[in-house]
Amino acid sequence: MSTRNFEVPKNKGIQFEFGLDDTNIELKWLTRKIGTTKDVFERLMYGRERWDWYYLKQPTVIRRDSKGYNLKQEYEFPGLQDPLPADWHRIEVPGFQAIDWSYAYERKRTAILACNGLLIPEGGLHFAPQFNPEKSKSKWDYGTHLYFQTPTVSVFDPDGRLPLNLARNEIQGQTGNLESILVDDVCRNFITFCLIKGPQNHNLIENQSQLYLQPEYPGIKMRWPVNIFFSTPEGFGLTDPWNLSQLTSKTGLLIRSDNYGYQLSEESLEITMANYGFIITTRSSGTLRDFDDWHRHVVLSPTKHGESLDILKNLNIEGMRILMPFAQYIRFLEKQPNFVANSFKIELQTTEYVIMTWGSCRNTEILVNVAKAFFIVDASTESLTEIYLSDDNKNIKPGRVAQIWKDAVCNPIIPFDPKKRQSIIDALDERYARHIVQWQHFAH
Repeated sequence: MSTRNFEVPKNKGIQFEFGLDDTNIELKWLTRKIGTTKDVFERLMYGRERWDWYYLKQPTVIRRDSKGYNLKQEYEFPGLQDPLPADWHRIEVPGFQAIDWSYAYERKRTAILACNGLLIPEGGLHFAPQFNPEKSKSKWDYGTHLYFQTPTVSVFDPDGRLPLNLARNEIQGQTGNLESILVDDVCRNFITFCLIKGPQNHNLIENQSQLYLQPEYPGIKMRWPVNIFFSTPEGFGLTDPWNLSQLTSKTGLLIRSDNYGYQLSEESLEITMANYGFIITTRSSGTLRDFDDWHRHVVLSPTKHGESLDILKNLNIEGMRILMPFAQYIRFLEKQPNFVANSFKIELQTTEYVIMTWGSCRNTEILVNVAKAFFIVDASTESLTEIYLSDDNKNIKPGRVAQIWKDAVCNPIIPFDPKKRQSIIDALDERYARHIVQWQHFAH
């Protein structure tokens, strides 16, 4: 590398060469133009190691291109003494002066990690293991091991505790409990979002279905096969085994369809809501392979097989009834191993549909009537599944997000009733104060 500052004579340029493992660097004087070696300049300008490597508002870093024009700083993160914008949050982590985080830039680029204002280009914070430390054994993960994308993080670290590599471009080493504390605060932010901006009605109403399918929370970027929330007549809950295990009504309906919304008559809606304590809608991709894998997971769920649905894992299920169109049933028989296809018994078979059962189920008439409302013979609905949970589900442990939900909401569901919902918000402790400010600020 060679460089010369504009304030020094022509013969006072500096040239040197070194590697990360070198302990000594030899500097040589040379005569050269003002500036830095061309290939380094281009790499800084247009590569990952851009000029835009500093993000704090103060102190100001002035950067100029080869023509002398100032390069504008793309992002400005709040400093320690700056007031935090509504969508920024500060947490205390032992060993660090402060940790700020935000999803403010999630639509512009991948998450940014900065230490003392300086960009760490390769990052190194990993959120997913915090939510699901045990990898799913199955190839197709049809669960709601809900996790959030890593946010933009600004670390204030005057003592050099963040374990960066020698190039200072990536975290290499243990960060202590930084990620754990950060994840908990993101979970609190999400729960506050749910309380303020979550569904206002059940998921069988068309204008509410999208809120169940893909909430507008900025930390959720992928579309889940199982809706993140389930619906009850009184409110909505997180589709987690703990939330389901705590419900008073133990009978649920699992709807598999490639529709986004449902056009049900008031009578059909009333019948459905009156007979099921919880309703989970799932989005199908419409492919045959997806149909095969999904229903394999559903059928194996009561047996507590390793491939059972994550939303039902470890739950004690008394019975399950599946209704699917006859043509879909033939496909099911052809593509599933015998032990899967034979795990259910045929309760009813017509030229239009087939009903399979496992364990103890109540009368068939209700599901048949509900199926008519969902146009079960239409290609948009792949299957309806009744789930009968046992009363013996008191020892289910909540997942990472569900644990924060449990602590904050103290109930498996968030009520639709605005007054009841506000009473939960009013009871939240000081850790939720800034999160409430954020989502009330962005509520409209």
